[in-house]
Amino acid sequence: MRSLRFVSAIFVLASLSSSASAQRAGTASGLEVIASDGTRVPIGQITGEIQIAPTSDPNARFGDILVRAGLVVSATAGPDARLPAYVEGAIASVLRVDGVPEARLTALHRHGSRLVAQITLGDAVLDDVPIRMRQVRLEGEDEADHSVEWRSHEMELASGTTRLCATPNRACVRLTTQRPISVTVVARRGGWTHVVAEASGLHLEGWAPTRRVAAGEGGLGAWGAGRMGPVSDGCPYEGRPALVAAGTPVSLTPDGAIWARLPDDPDNVWVHDTRPGSAWVEVTFARGVQRSFPGMTCSLGWVPRASVTFDHLREGALSLSLAIEGDRQVVVVHAVPPYLSQAGLAPGDRLLASMVRGQRYDIHLLDDLRYALGVGGTFVVLREGREREQRVPLAPGCEEPGAGQPAACQPR
Repeated sequence: MRSLRFVSAIFVLASLSSSASAQRAGTASGLEVIASDGTRVPIGQITGEIQIAPTSDPNARFGDILVRAGLVVSATAGPDARLPAYVEGAIASVLRVDGVPEARLTALHRHGSRLVAQITLGDAVLDDVPIRMRQVRLEGEDEADHSVEWRSHEMELASGTTRLCATPNRACVRLTTQRPISVTVVARRGGWTHVVAEASGLHLEGWAPTRRVAAGEGGLGAWGAGRMGPVSDGCPYEGRPALVAAGTPVSLTPDGAIWARLPDDPDNVWVHDTRPGSAWVEVTFARGVQRSFPGMTCSLGWVPRASVTFDHLREGALSLSLAIEGDRQVVVVHAVPPYLSQAGLAPGDRLLASMVRGQRYDIHLLDDLRYALGVGGTFVVLREGREREQRVPLAPGCEEPGAGQPAACQPR
């Protein structure tokens, strides 16, 4: 029986569209999933379509974070988690971001019907910033904090925390910085000073208390922090491609707590038959998911054997499976992407071998074949009982198979 936590994850998937932001694939690190029995499952790194929702919990950074990768997980972000979340546009009348990744979204809260964000600009942080979801962009590799170098001016805004307001003492946000920010002074009014700070793609402007503005040497130099590196572990076995039924829950241990599920339209995962004859099969790899599970082998979890189709590879429009026909092993073509269809390969074909420098090499591994098709070359195809050689054009930058591929090779 599926747990309440697993059911709630499905509900989140269906209901976040009105309150979350999702765009192209991005890479998050340091997220945590709470499994159905309360076990916290850390994820080293995960790349896929990321959705975030705001939180009403003042102690949390974000609400539910849904990531659709090779698996679908509903996660949370602790203080060290990193999301490729950025802001853009004119925000709260004090910040304008022109499509650069230097403005990072580091927290998102809901106060009634109002959304407020924490935005990091190098080592400067804006808090309690009113924002709209359409101003959030979720994409990128999130390899490091982007440095911000403010243009040098004669005045500077002191380090520490100050209010920055749209007008004197109204519509204010909190600005905290470890170093003075170089600014230009536009006007003064009573105890307030209108200041502007600029960097490439960033424009920070507002009214600050005059006591926080003084003459200075100017310039907040380039700054960036390191990131948590990928977490990897040794694995005594690799597994083989398989297709696992859509929506299948993934358990931490055989018949144990559920922490993820297969997408509704899954690509292949890699499995290892760790317990032959049992009702469970171990998942060792899923696209975009890097494990960081303490006390585990090389596992991403376990799925019911009845949900697994062994030796089946499906990635996007390409679908292949291994089969024994007569006394030989063949690769059955179930579906092909346009570049293979245009080359003459069709569903129902049997792939028997690849030709490398005039020599015939039998096919044994589906993943190697997927790569070979992506590069291009000549393949032996069985169609309607007759063998033929089928030419697949080389991918950009690739050379004829046989001596490795140059760095410019871009397999499809």
